[in-house]
Amino acid sequence: MRYFSTDSPEVKTIVAQDSRLFQFIEIAGEVQLPTKPNPFQSLVSSIVEQQLSIKAASAIYGRVEQLVGGALEKPEQLYRVSDEALRQAGVSKRKIESLALHKKVKTKSRVQKWNIIDNYSIL
Repeated sequence: MRYFSTDSPEVKTIVAQDSRLFQFIEIAGEVQLPTKPNPFQSLVSSIVEQQLSIKAASAIYGRVEQLVGGALEKPEQLYRVSDEALRQAGVSKRKIESLALHKKVKTKSRVQKWNIIDNYSIL
């Protein structure tokens, strides 16, 4: 779990881009953000879980983890799973297409760098 306050570097960056947000951030106070243990796991769960209820997202992500034999920690685990198996687990075709783009990331070092480079560079 990560905590963000008004003096967090992340919040300062957002406020620098849009100063109007500061009043809302100040009202909200410290925000807790649940995070996954590694960047690749966060990426896959974000793709799989977007626009779903928490219960449905958890069920589908759980089935994806079963397909890879446990916690999804490395891209190589996802390489071994067919698109059809992901479809049967409940992952939509569009989300499988998004995951397929990320399957192309072949090196662990590239994934480890995701947490230190900005979103535009990753995309």
